[in-house]
Amino acid sequence: MNIFPKYHRLFSSDDAILLPNFSEICSIYDFYETLIDNWDKIIRKPLTSPHLSTISYILMSYSDYERLKELFDLFSSLEVASNYIKLLANQGKKDEIEKILNSYSRLKEPIECWLDLIGWGIYHFSQMQQKSKIYEFLKQFEEGFQELSKLMEKTDLSFIHLQAFKLFIEGCSLYHMQEYTKSVKLVKKAVHLLTKNDIKDNFLLGSIYNLLAINYRFSGRGPEKEMLYKARDTFNEEKMDRGVAIAKGNLAYLLIREGKFEEAMTLLLEFDEIMRKYSEIRNLILNYSDIYYCLKSLGKMDEAERNLEIAMQLMEEYNSPNEDIYIDATEFYALKGEIEKAEFFLNKYIQFLDVEEKGETVKNATTLIYQGFIDFRKKNFYDAEVKLKKGLSIARKQNVIPLVLQALIYLIELNISKYKIEASSFVKEEIIEEIELLSQETIVILKSHDNIFQMINYQQLLASAYILSNKVSLAISLLEEAEKISLEHNMIGHVEKIKELIGLAKSVNNYMNEAKIQIHRELEKDLQTYSTKAVRELTIIRDQEEAPTPLSLLVIQESGLPCFSYNFKDKSFTTDELLLSGLINAIQKFGSEISWKKGKFRLMAHSDYILLIDPHEKFSIALFVEGYDSSFREKMSEFAKYVKPLIDKLDSQKYLDGETYTDLDFNLKGIVERIFITGN
Repeated sequence: MNIFPKYHRLFSSDDAILLPNFSEICSIYDFYETLIDNWDKIIRKPLTSPHLSTISYILMSYSDYERLKELFDLFSSLEVASNYIKLLANQGKKDEIEKILNSYSRLKEPIECWLDLIGWGIYHFSQMQQKSKIYEFLKQFEEGFQELSKLMEKTDLSFIHLQAFKLFIEGCSLYHMQEYTKSVKLVKKAVHLLTKNDIKDNFLLGSIYNLLAINYRFSGRGPEKEMLYKARDTFNEEKMDRGVAIAKGNLAYLLIREGKFEEAMTLLLEFDEIMRKYSEIRNLILNYSDIYYCLKSLGKMDEAERNLEIAMQLMEEYNSPNEDIYIDATEFYALKGEIEKAEFFLNKYIQFLDVEEKGETVKNATTLIYQGFIDFRKKNFYDAEVKLKKGLSIARKQNVIPLVLQALIYLIELNISKYKIEASSFVKEEIIEEIELLSQETIVILKSHDNIFQMINYQQLLASAYILSNKVSLAISLLEEAEKISLEHNMIGHVEKIKELIGLAKSVNNYMNEAKIQIHRELEKDLQTYSTKAVRELTIIRDQEEAPTPLSLLVIQESGLPCFSYNFKDKSFTTDELLLSGLINAIQKFGSEISWKKGKFRLMAHSDYILLIDPHEKFSIALFVEGYDSSFREKMSEFAKYVKPLIDKLDSQKYLDGETYTDLDFNLKGIVERIFITGN
């Protein structure tokens, strides 16, 4: 724990003996340079606890491993150890960390938690996924803070700085618990304390801006890019090249999400250079995973493989296994058809995380999904489909969106491959319908999580499937929307392909059968490229506190008229009769080109909402939602069980009056509230 306000206020004038030009110090970088210039003299002085705390913090801020090690060897105090351990963690030196922690047995667990929370080096895998550990850490941290604060004046800058630091740590804790909005509120208070009191600790401030950006990323709302630029500039102001590199690494992630792989590579290579300079093994390994992804997406498979191999060499050399690399390697070698290698790395993943054979956990879902992908590449389609669907089911129940997305993508690829080899036209129609269903859900998820680049890819895929099944107007409508979005986001590379597909869709009805067959062959070839990409999607996760919420629900009879509506908010868009009429027409138009089949969910992505449709023999349920949550599907299925007997009762009556519909409304309202609101 460090106290570092305005430096000339922290030290007395007597400290000119310690730092000869102390009166000229006005920034952290000046302080660091003064330390370096006077290092041999300083380490021979009788340093006090505040000195050790501040000096070790400055050295840690600049990743000055050699001097911090020397300081620790001379003064093995907790103040120095807490900062020294962070650099050791970054470098993957676990044995040295264990040795230090064992000498502080009473504080071992809090320090381990600290390392995980701060995010500068994950010391134990997934420990912080356990909320109980985070709460225990926060309790101990609070007790320590209260003891320390008794020794300080509440108006003292050191105390205010400590308060800001405490808020940052609590913000890190909330981030790890996926409570992103609460985390943002706390760390914004920390920024306010630092700036209001002119405490210019750019290391802490830059770290806070990075944390804000990551919170915005995972919550799906907030100026992520702006915060990363602030972090970069804040670190750059004090010439903290490591901090600048971290911000650039996060900016590279944004570029990857936008499909700008070459631009991302430039930043990732800069990141690589700095991490090598400071021997930060963990960050180097993670960076190779991102470089691999970019190279694979650019079709540079040999280079992608080399980066995977470098990452694995580092993992082996420093005994620093990483589950992302194991999964990357599993997918890559399955994609290349080197099945034994793929299975080897999946087993490494299973052993590393100690995945059990039973249970519906995220680890098991991941294992099933990648086992399914390996079976798919073996052309063992039946086993692949079983495993992928089981993994998808678990991922939906756990509401782990990236895993849901991955399973959907592999199932799409699997069905494309099945379509290519299938001889029966009837079976082909069924496969195309399955591709449509999977693509619709994929697009909705990508849209909900603001992954525009990949969303447009799958809009093109879905449009191709529509053309193959002669749903031409749907294809054209979808492609025109994709073209508009591509132009809005300056994704010019997409536009040419979209225009080509629009031309195909508009001309398909004008050709004779022979020409149609040729068009279908071209589209099948285009669809097959999705199987050869096997892109591992990058997306963001919606804030659990602001989870996707339902807006309105309609029950629509076979005639097309709604017999029941429910607004989840006080004022809903379905109260507007004109808009409601338009929505029903849209649902009917959508249904006129797509055969309704029991249990076949349909999804439509609108600019303001997402529409889920559950069609049944005599009625359909339409749910309008903000955002996407897999649990909506299960809730709609449960609701349908209660709707069916009531609709059957309506159909059996010769005469329907107002009282009949009043009873229906009363019965269904209670069921909606129980299933969608109270969950009882």
